[in-house]
Amino acid sequence: MQAVQSLLVPQPEHVSSCWETPFAKLVRQYKVSRLARAVEVDITAVYQWVHGSVTPRPLTALAVVLVLRRIGPITLEDVYLHYYAVTGEPLPPRISGEQPRRRRVPSAYSAGVRAGNRRMGAAC
Repeated sequence: MQAVQSLLVPQPEHVSSCWETPFAKLVRQYKVSRLARAVEVDITAVYQWVHGSVTPRPLTALAVVLVLRRIGPITLEDVYLHYYAVTGEPLPPRISGEQPRRRRVPSAYSAGVRAGNRRMGAAC
């Protein structure tokens, strides 16, 4: 259980400016246009990440981390937690450590296949 506890991430504090997170500070320091060229995306994509409109795709996020690591410490976690800090949305349950509520979803067997077989006279 201790190993699981070390993987849990605290909810990031909501920031008043999208440029206050470790990720955004490094983006600003590296320069938006330079980062966009380095990871081969449009400059507007970088601004969308910083403003919390979207998050980068996983491979692009990895490229961003590899580029920004040259000027300062950054992780994939920093890239994705930036979105939650800017938007103020709660972290998904698996990241925050909350236990997800289990929904009972009937399987095909219990949801009618079994009942249908009985009506047709088939043996179960």
